[in-house]
Amino acid sequence: MARKAATATIPGTNVPMGAPAPKEAPKAPRAPRMRVVEGGAAIDPNARNAKELLAARFPKVLHVGTVEAPIGSERFAVEYLELNAQIKKIDDRKEVCANHLKAAIGAQEGIESDAFKALWGERDGTIDWKALCEKKGITEREIETFRKAGGRTLTVSGKD
Repeated sequence: MARKAATATIPGTNVPMGAPAPKEAPKAPRAPRMRVVEGGAAIDPNARNAKELLAARFPKVLHVGTVEAPIGSERFAVEYLELNAQIKKIDDRKEVCANHLKAAIGAQEGIESDAFKALWGERDGTIDWKALCEKKGITEREIETFRKAGGRTLTVSGKD
């Protein structure tokens, strides 16, 4: 019985030395990088200062109505909505924890242990600006001269 000659293999595999390299699996297509180019140089939404750059580039609505969403933007909207839902759940749970701590503090200023310190302090109430203005005779028109510049607000909602 004839023995086959042993062939060397690539360490850790059964692939013979000198064999053609296996074809790599095709890579999944990358999500398009959304770059804002309208009105000037491109802005990378992933940049640390993107929020400020976008607000400066587009301070006002110039075209009323909506347009077709660019390819790739739906995944950001879905993620945004999912994160908002998670934040709401976290905020609700955070309020429950705060109420437990407030109940434990009671009429004291706070409580503490080796792991934490919780204070339930007092603060001044807010000023009723509308009542103050009425009492002092300050008109809405006068108030408007002191209004700071506004900005735009992003609102994202799901469609049923």
